[in-house]
Amino acid sequence: MGRKNRAIVARPFSIRLTDGEKAALLEKAGRVPLGAYVRRVLLGDTAETRSTEASAPRTDSALLARVLAVLGQSEIALSLKILAKHAELGTLECDEGTLTRLNDACKAMLAMRLLLLHALGKQVLADASGSPAANPEAWL
Repeated sequence: MGRKNRAIVARPFSIRLTDGEKAALLEKAGRVPLGAYVRRVLLGDTAETRSTEASAPRTDSALLARVLAVLGQSEIALSLKILAKHAELGTLECDEGTLTRLNDACKAMLAMRLLLLHALGKQVLADASGSPAANPEAWL
């Protein structure tokens, strides 16, 4: 019942290439996925377009670089490791400085999440009302 129609299922075809041959193909393909490039070269106009190629998320390199920069500057991992260690030992004191660092870490994580979603082409909502979020610059 749940079986796919075998006439329309794409079947894999493998080919062995040297590292140099694959590198040459990757260079010629540019930003096109290698499988799509090879199909186009081999089949020309008869090559069918794959739906996964059309639905691939767009990436914004500048926004992704900003996310990495925020992550690097935030020292979130170190801060969370220290907090977890103190929580395990029962020595976690929640003074004003600790609360400030926790809040800063949460804000940085939220900014990274929003920037990643935006960079991947997802609509980012400001709140539960469904209204779009402000400019990504405001998230930092």
